[in-house]
Amino acid sequence: MVGGGSGSNPAAAVGASPHQAGQAVDINRDPGFSTMQTIMEIFGFGRVTNDPPHFQMVSGNRSAQINLAASYRAVCSVGRLQ
Repeated sequence: MVGGGSGSNPAAAVGASPHQAGQAVDINRDPGFSTMQTIMEIFGFGRVTNDPPHFQMVSGNRSAQINLAASYRAVCSVGRLQ
């Protein structure tokens, strides 16, 4: 990625990326993107305005995030085991 594999969106230097610390993820836009955005926000990740696919941890209240996620799963099929 650092060597140019990230296309027009340059990667951070090794050791300087929140991706490496598990605090960020990139999600490509597709028809289910709005659902993914909702789920990411439940778990404390927000979008970065100058990097559209990038979500980064913005909240550290894990207990509240877990409770919100449970509420969300109760009203939709996301996360349900078959």
